[in-house]
Amino acid sequence: MLFHTHGRTAPRYQLRWSKASEIKKNVKYVIDARDNFVAVIDRNGALIDEMRRVRNRIAHNNSQSRSHYREIVRRHYGAYLNNVTPGTLLLSQRVTPCLLDQYIRGARVLAKDLVKA
Repeated sequence: MLFHTHGRTAPRYQLRWSKASEIKKNVKYVIDARDNFVAVIDRNGALIDEMRRVRNRIAHNNSQSRSHYREIVRRHYGAYLNNVTPGTLLLSQRVTPCLLDQYIRGARVLAKDLVKA
């Protein structure tokens, strides 16, 4: 409950944790802006965003999630290819190591960095 109200003029009822900018807004009045946590979130914002976009494409089949996913495919393939599903993107050997392994390793590093003093 502290994240919703502490230090805020108006409560923040809808806490979202999938974008670096939203995470920073959520912790703004609870964690010091110079804290390691905020610095790690800043440094890893692109990874967090990319994983969110791929996840949303898997979870939601709507025009917005497809549009955001296209940008990720374009980034890794150089062009948008209609036949590149999230499974194909995550497991493709075109990118070495495959993106799924990169995301898992990135998440591990992110978690370890977040808890450093």
